[in-house]
Amino acid sequence: MIIDSLTHILPEEISKNLNQFKTLDSIFNDFFDKNTKIVQAEQLIKQMKKNGINKSVTAGFGWTNHELAILVNDYILLSKKQFPEEIIPFCSLDINSKKSEEELLRCISKGVKGIGELHINNLENILDNKIFNNILKIALHYNLPIIIHGSEPLGHKYKGKGRSYPKFLFKLVEKNQDNIFIFSHFGGGLVFYEQMPEIKK
Repeated sequence: MIIDSLTHILPEEISKNLNQFKTLDSIFNDFFDKNTKIVQAEQLIKQMKKNGINKSVTAGFGWTNHELAILVNDYILLSKKQFPEEIIPFCSLDINSKKSEEELLRCISKGVKGIGELHINNLENILDNKIFNNILKIALHYNLPIIIHGSEPLGHKYKGKGRSYPKFLFKLVEKNQDNIFIFSHFGGGLVFYEQMPEIKK
């Protein structure tokens, strides 16, 4: 069995009103422009069949707009109903919204299998952020993995690269060792530091 560990789909409503949504959410504005290809569930399934992929983890982005997070979560959950054997639904959250815990519990009740993808921009305060830490506690209670965007400290800049470098991701794991984390983009290279004994432990 082949599982794609991170895919993104968005409802057609968003792709048809791109500029409107760019004004609502800073992450969305960073990631998307007129040349960005946005796919819906049907297109994802078509590509999966074409490439011999059996299942796909399907996630949102680290939205900064709570209503947009709900819209995309609802679409991912609907897509799971349409393609129950192919889609593994994750929910994404605005980690600075006081309503995010309620949204996470709602999505859990509807069958999500994880959280993400989260994009962490406010690195200075996030480890002490009460809302974010409550999300981690809920994830731990329900044994849910959390996908977090990892950024490379070197190389070219690209849309949405962010600053969640290996040093920060290591601190996150060090503080929350019982949580299950999945860092996209090899954790910005964190995987290679695991050869060091103090990191590997």
